[in-house]
Amino acid sequence: MHSFEGQAVVTAEVVGDRIPALASLPSCDRSAGARVLVVGVDGRDVATARGVKEILHQAETHVARHHRNQRHIVIVVQVAHDLDDHAQRSAHRWAGGIHTARQRARGAEVSVVLLLIDPATPPTTVQQRIDELKSRPVGVNCAVVLTGEEIRHEPIAVVSARDYI
Repeated sequence: MHSFEGQAVVTAEVVGDRIPALASLPSCDRSAGARVLVVGVDGRDVATARGVKEILHQAETHVARHHRNQRHIVIVVQVAHDLDDHAQRSAHRWAGGIHTARQRARGAEVSVVLLLIDPATPPTTVQQRIDELKSRPVGVNCAVVLTGEEIRHEPIAVVSARDYI
């Protein structure tokens, strides 16, 4: 366990690529008490929708292999620059598909958050946003895709609620 703002929180299980965006998150593999599964994906060489689809397929393999009882799944894709609209739409469809598949496999509600993190987003911000999810009820954010710019100054819950409305 580590502490965040003076409160003890449950660890996150971190799998996949060790990317700069996850540098401040301790790697905790196979934690029985983890409420969040974090999958790191190195997408810095990806520029097309096809490339995004390929790396998300890799992330899907990690999710299927490691998802057990975690209430939240966070896929953090480190990108070199903003993705084009077509690639972003592909990412949204993928997040919705993962949400449905994991919910069926688990037989319970699960939240899927896909973060597209650019180099300007500090790793400490990514860690803070993931820590905030740990205390959120499941099912509030079913499947959302957010950029580093969107989460730099506001929690995932605030940004995703605004997108939903």
